[in-house]
Amino acid sequence: MATLIPAIGTSADALHAELRTLIANSRQRVGKQLAQEFGRGFEAKNLQRMVQFAVAFPDTEIVATLSRHLSWTHFPRGGASGRGARLGT
Repeated sequence: MATLIPAIGTSADALHAELRTLIANSRQRVGKQLAQEFGRGFEAKNLQRMVQFAVAFPDTEIVATLSRHLSWTHFPRGGASGRGARLGT
């Protein structure tokens, strides 16, 4: 039984790495398609920022209000760290 546990951990790590690669490749492919149709604002790097923003600020009602007053340059490039992340630099 003890030898089974490290094997499960290794398999989980491998699956996690494979999933990250799959997500990155999908984002690249979707970003390329959206950029062709809608312009450069939908490239993969911007999709990543959109996902980070949606995770950090899940309340769409607040985001809709803020979006009228702020541009994307008001949000940190490193991604927000949690729901209470401070807007600004």
